[in-house]
Amino acid sequence: MTRLMTICLGVLTASGLLSGQAAQSGNGRVARSTRLTKPRIAPRSESQWTDADRALAKTYTRDGGAGNDFRTFLNNPDAVKAMMPFIAYVSGESALPPRDREILILRTGWLAQSDYVWAHHAAAAKAAGLTDAEVRRVAEGPGAKGWSPFEATLLHSADELYRNGFINTPTWNALAAMYDVPRLIDAVFTVTELVFLADTYNSIGVQPEAGFTKRLPTDVTYQLVVSPRESQPATARIEPVDFATATPEMRAMLDPRGNGRGPTGVFRTVARNMKLYPPRQLVAEYTRRPDKKLTTHVQQLLILRAGWLDRAAYQFSEHTRAGREAGLDIARVLAGPDAPGWDPFDAALVRATDELHRDDFISDATWNTLAARYGAPELMDVLITVGAYCMIGIPTSTFGVVLEPGAEGFPVPSR
Repeated sequence: MTRLMTICLGVLTASGLLSGQAAQSGNGRVARSTRLTKPRIAPRSESQWTDADRALAKTYTRDGGAGNDFRTFLNNPDAVKAMMPFIAYVSGESALPPRDREILILRTGWLAQSDYVWAHHAAAAKAAGLTDAEVRRVAEGPGAKGWSPFEATLLHSADELYRNGFINTPTWNALAAMYDVPRLIDAVFTVTELVFLADTYNSIGVQPEAGFTKRLPTDVTYQLVVSPRESQPATARIEPVDFATATPEMRAMLDPRGNGRGPTGVFRTVARNMKLYPPRQLVAEYTRRPDKKLTTHVQQLLILRAGWLDRAAYQFSEHTRAGREAGLDIARVLAGPDAPGWDPFDAALVRATDELHRDDFISDATWNTLAARYGAPELMDVLITVGAYCMIGIPTSTFGVVLEPGAEGFPVPSR
């Protein structure tokens, strides 16, 4: 397909979705018909905090003030240490101009229909110089009148990443004309991290705090206008760091154990942004830690299904061997939750991954199946595993990270 694909929900508005209708977008994503009005995992109130919780709040929140996102993550304290530094980086410490950052974040919050993201960043956007009218216009998208050409490009890049898991060449070139490599990396990770967070908040039911009163506009039609996804470029858009000629500082960051071997291409590519690399690496290390709460079988199942849905060839190829060693039938992973032969619980895990990709939300039926076996920490780790690997899988495709020598790639051609 080469024609422009228009995904428009006609006269259906976001408020109309609350009546139980679902609106389909072009990649299978659905503007959600339900929003949780109370959490599935309750945030921990300060009266429940331990000394360790208070220490985490002192370290990872501003002036010790904890929002409902942090209080919810306290149900899994190790996740706080892994996630909060990268949330802080993307939300306020990246190299992006604050106005650009908030445009990307708000657009992603709108696309994923996250009241929590919208409530917090509508306030942050005003501090970054956006007017109330401009905040609302973010929901209208890149085609709305009033955006500068580059701001429209920013919005369009968020739409392409959300819908296609990739930025097509015209949009990429427009971004690269204005941004250096660190800012290009920041822009892509801002969108993918916010999809991760929005899906997590939506599925857990994290509620906006009383002081954050803005909500998703209910009078704006939910729509996306993007071209079909291009094939991943054969050569890298962002060249990875050459470990052999890297500076001592770069070598120490990439090889903290000093074994003299550089990491794989994805790490050497992300390292082109030396400020982003350390907090993002905390998320990566969390999912790989030896004392992880999910079994290797479950973890690889989630990673492979997420990689397939995002068409993230690098991510998928890096996990096929581990998936087989964990007892997975790769063909069944590709076939989806209704394929014959699944254990019912494994089928629910695949379905949860599909629902996150399609709906930005895990349905009640799927959540309840998982919750019958898993407690809050494990449920959160399901969301973190899927989200974290989408958060890195989509950038590897967009940056053109080349497969490692001998990698399988996808077992069948991309859809």
